[in-house]
Amino acid sequence: MASKIISKTSVPGFEVESCLMKGEILHRVKVVGPVSMAQRIPLYQLTLETNRSHGKAIYFSILDNSENHENELTYGDLKRLDQMIKASGVTDFYCATITADSAYESVVALAMVNHKAVELGGDLLATRNSADAEAFILDKIAAHAS
Repeated sequence: MASKIISKTSVPGFEVESCLMKGEILHRVKVVGPVSMAQRIPLYQLTLETNRSHGKAIYFSILDNSENHENELTYGDLKRLDQMIKASGVTDFYCATITADSAYESVVALAMVNHKAVELGGDLLATRNSADAEAFILDKIAAHAS
């Protein structure tokens, strides 16, 4: 699917490419080192600002941790990130995470529970397969395409 790169940058632990695709912004995020909340906050500040600067209330992301870097994420971290997302004006959050960590499916389930609690729409996926992640996000973008 054709896309136009609107920004390409990095923050500690992540390389980020944001693209305009069918009128929506897709953040392609590659994990390049161990990550915790300290690395996630600058990532979300950057990508949420990109969304806001383009007037977007829907957030689409593919998070690629296929190299299986250490990934520390607590329930408190999930709650804090959801607060950041909501405060930025995002109403729906879609993310496909590529990971070999089978426990990440539990993180996704917990994140979905918290999304409902804070009335944040969207959907999340954990998969080992990059093609599945791509198909999931492209399907969500097509459903919201302007």
